Amino acid sequence: FSSSVHGLPVGVNLSNQDPFRAANLSALNLMNVDFRGVNLAGVNLSNADLSGALFDQTTIFSSSAHGLPVGANLSNQDPFRAANLSALNLMNVDFRGVNLAGVNLSNADLTGALFDHTTIFSSSAHGLPVGANLSNQDPFRAANLSALNLMNVDFRGVNLTGVNLQRTDLSQSLIASKFDHDIFSRTILTNSTFDSMTQWPLTLDPISEGAILVGSAGGISPQSITFDPPAELGLSMGVYQLSAHATSGLPVVFSIDNPTVGIVTGNVLSLLGKGTITIKATQVGDGSFAAAPSITRTIVIADDSGTTNSPPVLHAFLEPLLLAENAAIGTVIGHLHASDPDPNDTLTFSLSPDAPHSLFEVASNGLIRTASSVDFEKNASHLLFLRVTDSFGAFADGNVTVEVIDLFRPVAETGMAESITETSAYLQGFVLDDGGLPVIERGFLISTRPSLEAGSEAVLRLIVDQNASDFSSTANGLQPGKKYFYRAYASNEEGISLGSKETFVTPEQGSEPTWIEAQPSATKDWWISFWFGSFYQNPNGWALHEQLGWIFPVQSPTAGLWLWKEEMGWLWTDEDIYPFLYHNSNESWLYFYGQLDGSRLFYDYDRKEWIIVRDER
Repeated sequence: FSSSVHGLPVGVNLSNQDPFRAANLSALNLMNVDFRGVNLAGVNLSNADLSGALFDQTTIFSSSAHGLPVGANLSNQDPFRAANLSALNLMNVDFRGVNLAGVNLSNADLTGALFDHTTIFSSSAHGLPVGANLSNQDPFRAANLSALNLMNVDFRGVNLTGVNLQRTDLSQSLIASKFDHDIFSRTILTNSTFDSMTQWPLTLDPISEGAILVGSAGGISPQSITFDPPAELGLSMGVYQLSAHATSGLPVVFSIDNPTVGIVTGNVLSLLGKGTITIKATQVGDGSFAAAPSITRTIVIADDSGTTNSPPVLHAFLEPLLLAENAAIGTVIGHLHASDPDPNDTLTFSLSPDAPHSLFEVASNGLIRTASSVDFEKNASHLLFLRVTDSFGAFADGNVTVEVIDLFRPVAETGMAESITETSAYLQGFVLDDGGLPVIERGFLISTRPSLEAGSEAVLRLIVDQNASDFSSTANGLQPGKKYFYRAYASNEEGISLGSKETFVTPEQGSEPTWIEAQPSATKDWWISFWFGSFYQNPNGWALHEQLGWIFPVQSPTAGLWLWKEEMGWLWTDEDIYPFLYHNSNESWLYFYGQLDGSRLFYDYDRKEWIIVRDER
């Protein structure tokens, strides 16, 4: 699709305003294909394998016709096959109308890039949302969604870290809290910025989600440093390990004023000669903490030529230690390591005597063990202060965080009921998280009563013998014309978890529509077609469609449906065509746009005009 001349990409123009005439590259193997300079507006690339494919600022993802943006469909359910736009220069690129669900835009330069309510950030497959990754560490390069009307936009599963949401209307957007039990739906708002004009969903607290309120002190916390080195050190020590602590937990940085007397590398002070040095401890803060006031300390490096011992160096842990809650007493969770400049010196490890810890113990050989049962619900993390001491009494201190892994009841989710007949229904469920323990049992609870607790009266328990995260079962022996309540469940040693409560209605005998395959909804005489949508079936043959209004449907003897609509006559459509319809009397194709101010809008492609219909029935 693209080649380079004199270093400039020359790409083909695949743009199309008509999705039925546009190039369909969905689900193809397009690994390592070059799309630089290519116009992809309107092209369907959904679920194509785009791993290694090349895009840049010259790629056109969207264009406008008749004032409506037509964008490329880049959505992908597989993150390893999705388009990777991370860390690219995408300044001023137009993403209006583009489907970015599953696309990685992390740390891309999105300065001046265009987004609006037609941009799709998230989509769902198998009931699990797949969202775009817009995270950025640089606020000047991050996506700017400020001052936009993003009401009703789906942000489930989207990473908005660092994104500008100031003055944006999100009042009815779908934003899942980071505390939501559905881990796939969680919206990440860490370090995103908002102001007093930003409108959030009523149930969401942006501060607790990690977003930063600008224009006030909200979201920025103060911090301080503790740094108390000795006033004098002996030159013969050679090295000394500096220790300082910021209340934020962020790392403290040291600097020195006299490199002829000593130098600092990380937190190790190397002593080079006699004299006086001034050491400054600083912590510059981050998106959550303001810079700490710096601490300055003066140390005299004295000539102690009679002393030959050097203190040991305790090696720092690169990662926190992990411990499953309620692990057996004596469980080893880590091993301390240290070195000593003095040959053949003996080192002994221990907890710092200034900060003992009743739940853990450190053996003299450096093994860190549990001394008691550790409960996640009481404390999710523990900070251990450690010490290594040589045979002459010189020592070095350090610390490590122990993160406790929470074991919990499995997270179950209820899927849709399908293939509903007068006496049966196909039920689906998902185990989203096993809670860190094997799932003992999974299945469904079903009843004609809304109370759906295991063991309750009139509640049928369907146990599914399937050892998989997705499970299903057919409920048989149901009664025609009845509303049923059901929910998925799963259990492990921590207990039982119940999915959301859902409903379905078994059709009355002979009441289902004959012109289309549809499932009954929870409301009497309302039906749902997976491609045509929801409609009410009147016994006289007329149907009230949720979008089209009153229609008289007739199944075509060859293919598709014929729909009679007053003021328009006969219209034809089919599963793979709707919302496009053939207008029989005008011999032209229409696109059904939807409803606007009580009217229904159709676009006539042949006449290039809008048809406005007000349903008077």
